[in-house]
Amino acid sequence: MDFEALLDRYGAGENLEEKQRCAAEFAEAVRPLRIVIYGAGAAGVSLLRSLRLHGMEPLFFVDRRWRECGSTDGVPMRGPEALAEVNHPDVLVILAINAEVIRKFNREPLENIKTYSPDAAVIHTGIHVTNLLQSIHCYSMLTRGERFDLAECLDCGAETGGCLLYRQYLRKIASGRTILAKNPSKKFDWFGYIMGQRCTLKCRDCCERVPYFEHPVFSECGEILSDCSKIAASSEFIRYIELIGGEPFLHPQFRQVLEGLLQIENVGYVKIFTNGTVVPKADLLEVLKNPRVVINLSNYTAQAKGIHLENIRRTREALEARKIRYVFSESKEWTDWGGFHDRGRGDGELAYNAAHCFCYNCHRVFQGKLYRCPHQYAGIQQGRMEPVEGEYIDLNAWGPEELARKLDAFEELPFTDACRRCDMPFDCPVIPAGVQLD
Repeated sequence: MDFEALLDRYGAGENLEEKQRCAAEFAEAVRPLRIVIYGAGAAGVSLLRSLRLHGMEPLFFVDRRWRECGSTDGVPMRGPEALAEVNHPDVLVILAINAEVIRKFNREPLENIKTYSPDAAVIHTGIHVTNLLQSIHCYSMLTRGERFDLAECLDCGAETGGCLLYRQYLRKIASGRTILAKNPSKKFDWFGYIMGQRCTLKCRDCCERVPYFEHPVFSECGEILSDCSKIAASSEFIRYIELIGGEPFLHPQFRQVLEGLLQIENVGYVKIFTNGTVVPKADLLEVLKNPRVVINLSNYTAQAKGIHLENIRRTREALEARKIRYVFSESKEWTDWGGFHDRGRGDGELAYNAAHCFCYNCHRVFQGKLYRCPHQYAGIQQGRMEPVEGEYIDLNAWGPEELARKLDAFEELPFTDACRRCDMPFDCPVIPAGVQLD
């Protein structure tokens, strides 16, 4: 069985029913095999959960940390040499490791499989297996009219994986479908709103450069709702709006902002990025229970101290006591984008870099302006670079039709001036996450 070809066919499918037939064929082909998961991080654990949905239990994880961890979710962890014990055609090794980790370790996982278990079948993209197996379960839920747990969708990679079930479900739960533009943008479908420039932590390498604002401000509630409404009315559908900062829970009108965003038509859900150091009050917790709200709580327990560390614990307890699902995301490493000086790259190199940069599409909106990425937003707001006409959008300057066209053109920008002044994606060093300024 050519598993990779089957995964490709599933990924390329545009018809929901055909994709499900392909997924069922894949699941039945995999079921008789003995499975080993290579990688016991977040991707590996997500794959484990999707396998268990179908009654499949892996033999063990292979992971570099096997000696210190021992097991994950009841599945033993072993070193790469253990692959020699399962060198057989009825064994399937699934790599649940992101490409960045493979690059960092010089393709070590692939070499280990080739050395110790060359006769086993191999799937290189575990995240695709997770998506496929999870989709069978989600398709059944959708047909029965059951509610999705959007936090699980994030764990499954639905936001970046082009999952048709996820997209169909979002249209179903959106508060309405009023579009003002006759020809809305079909290319622009999510963005992040900068709630404010204040934070409880002082991360030295913050991509929004929050600790370096001399006069930080909050965005006004009315302006936030107006900006988001204009984008939604000019777009075919907005899958989600991210609320970011700074620390969003510091915003003095956060509850009113969140309630207002949930009323905007043409929007699937609202995702909140928080470090958990501000414990949400009871009235806000009631709004956070809305199933169209997803909380991404960044794990800074290693960096936070004193009251901030205590508040992270209290925030988690408050969410769990009310059965509010959240994603507790851990990132031990960041990338250093460097300063705002011109690197002297040519247009061809800039376009290539932008096409491979995972942050180039991290749209940021702040006080009526739409920026392409956090680096561009921070550089312009801090006066480190000049705004370039056509590389940002003034949301207040256009009606729905004109804004729709602007959004389409915005998505087609090959690069921006900020790309000239950034080390992403190939030249930035890997650094420890969340290092605090003194």
